[in-house]
Amino acid sequence: MIVRVISFMMILPISLFAQKKYKLVDATSGNPIPFVNIWVKNQNVGTSSSKNGIFELPERVYFSDTLVFSAVGYFDGIILFKNLADTFLMMPRTYELGEIMVKAGERKKQLWIGAFKRNRINLWYAGSQQPNMMAGFFPYKAEYFQTPCLIGIEMFLNSYLPDVKVNIRLMKPDSAGFPGENVFHRSLVMNIRKGKHVQYLDLSEYSIIFPPEGLFVALEWIVIPENNYQVDYFDKKTLQNKTVPFYQPEIGVIPLETNDLTYMYTGGSWRKIWKHQSEVLPKYSGKYPFPAFRLLLTN
Repeated sequence: MIVRVISFMMILPISLFAQKKYKLVDATSGNPIPFVNIWVKNQNVGTSSSKNGIFELPERVYFSDTLVFSAVGYFDGIILFKNLADTFLMMPRTYELGEIMVKAGERKKQLWIGAFKRNRINLWYAGSQQPNMMAGFFPYKAEYFQTPCLIGIEMFLNSYLPDVKVNIRLMKPDSAGFPGENVFHRSLVMNIRKGKHVQYLDLSEYSIIFPPEGLFVALEWIVIPENNYQVDYFDKKTLQNKTVPFYQPEIGVIPLETNDLTYMYTGGSWRKIWKHQSEVLPKYSGKYPFPAFRLLLTN
């Protein structure tokens, strides 16, 4: 995970990628599976598959390491690296249609939840060279009973590259309150245009019921070359100019007093957001960043 404060950046280390290529395939249809996040279990090392299901592993992956493959709509795949063949099959999940309803009739009520002001956002999070996610939690409120269906998500994004891709996940909390089971079991890959803007994800084709346990909305960065933006910076410790990659898009964040609403996925597990410390932006210092999401509910 990379945090950018206007022109100031905190950058994670580079890892070099091996040359051998592998392919992810749907075990039922035989089709390639795009934009799957792959990581080494219990380590902050990983990558993503391309739009054709192709991926390469970093050089620092060892034969004794366990690889984990994660994609919405599939069972997680787990295999020792030494046992990995050129093609890896992932088994699709089958679900009851309980969480999705075909829309019927005219929707007359709407309710926006969450809020952010574009001109008040100065802190941005971007992806690192390892698969990671940032999730914001929206607790359930009794007033949502009148507008129980999620039909859209607004988010404040920035990209230095045209047509980058990002995945959105919708999850219920687990027994410990961390992001858990997906509530929508289809891939929500978005194309993000260049520049700073509010982007809307239209979910009106499906009426996704807001869970009574509350809802996590997570932005999942995809570690593919098309999303890789190179940044030059001066390392004050080594007194050298360096070039490092980080992954687009960036998501704006707002400062909160509590760390119970924002979670980061890194190294193959979820953790609560850490407190931000900044001399450059005092309004964020000592606060907990929350992703700039707004949700649209209807009846």
